[in-house]
Amino acid sequence: MPSTGAPWQTAACKPRHITFMLFQDCTGWCKAHGKTIGQLKKAGWNVGAAWQNGRMFHGPCAIRMNLALPRALVEEAFNRLSAYVFV
Repeated sequence: MPSTGAPWQTAACKPRHITFMLFQDCTGWCKAHGKTIGQLKKAGWNVGAAWQNGRMFHGPCAIRMNLALPRALVEEAFNRLSAYVFV
């Protein structure tokens, strides 16, 4: 049977949830400051920054942070990290 239009017109599409992630390699910072990635992760959590160790995503000294939230919350998290963690 001949096609009556573009193939995608008959495809069923389901909406997908998309997240925006920051994956930061912290090797240099940790080395320069004598910290482990675990200590860095804990310091972030202590000031309210919900982030993950990047090891399970093949980043042995990386932090993974979800940025899919209101801009004001992202800015607040970065302000806290700048003031209390990355010092």
